[in-house]
Amino acid sequence: MAEALRFKVGTARARPGAWTTGTLTLGHYPDGPITTPVNILCGTRPGPVLWVQSAIHGAECGGALGLLRLFKRIDPKRMKGAIIGVMAANPTAFRVLGRNTPYDGENMNRLKAGSTLAVPQADKVKETAPSEAKQVIQAQSADFNAYRERLAAGVPAVKSTEPARQATGRVQAQVDDKKAPAAASPDRLKLSQGGVTTGAASAMLAIAAAEPRTPLHMRMATAR
Repeated sequence: MAEALRFKVGTARARPGAWTTGTLTLGHYPDGPITTPVNILCGTRPGPVLWVQSAIHGAECGGALGLLRLFKRIDPKRMKGAIIGVMAANPTAFRVLGRNTPYDGENMNRLKAGSTLAVPQADKVKETAPSEAKQVIQAQSADFNAYRERLAAGVPAVKSTEPARQATGRVQAQVDDKKAPAAASPDRLKLSQGGVTTGAASAMLAIAAAEPRTPLHMRMATAR
């Protein structure tokens, strides 16, 4: 194994044929360091080292998820060189899901090493003639529209294979029920002549015939 593959980024140490993790200190709060997760995917043979970072804008989480998927799909034992993945280049904005750094409102994507981001004052902006500013905006808009049209033209058209569906007719809410209603049948009690009934039995049968819908325990209470 080449010694060049044994390097360190923050607390993460590269190991040939392995995926290692750690933290990288980017700055300091008044009470502690500002850190971000760092991953190293190291091959078994010497080769180029690729540095990839994500979430310069804290609300853009797609890069961090893409890095994780990339590291999971690559077998380091079959690659050469290494990949360094910084999961959140702007951890303070990432923690609040904000585009800019919450402490100073700066856009890290507009900062460069050795330079200072300067916002012109209002009087300086007024020195630009409105007609010139309008031309610049129109030129940028035209360039963006042309770029968007080129992208749209490169997308193949998708043809639907499903047959066209048609439906005709009307919906009628009224329903005519032409079936004659069934005649209500009165409650009847038929007594057989198979034997002689006692006085108590005759009283119960009479109560049942007179009040067929009354519960049995209420009929018995009335009879008593």
